[in-house]
Amino acid sequence: MTAASAMGLFDWRLLAFVLVLAPLLACVASWLPALVAAQQDPAVILREE
Repeated sequence: MTAASAMGLFDWRLLAFVLVLAPLLACVASWLPALVAAQQDPAVILREE
């Protein structure tokens, strides 16, 4: 496979989509558990353990 034919397989839109979506997904994946944990009383959680 030559370099010219390999560049034909490269999709700039897919790269842009992944570069935008991956950090957003990481932010949501870390923000949601932190939001749930911030709404709970630490004394109650520690007492349950």
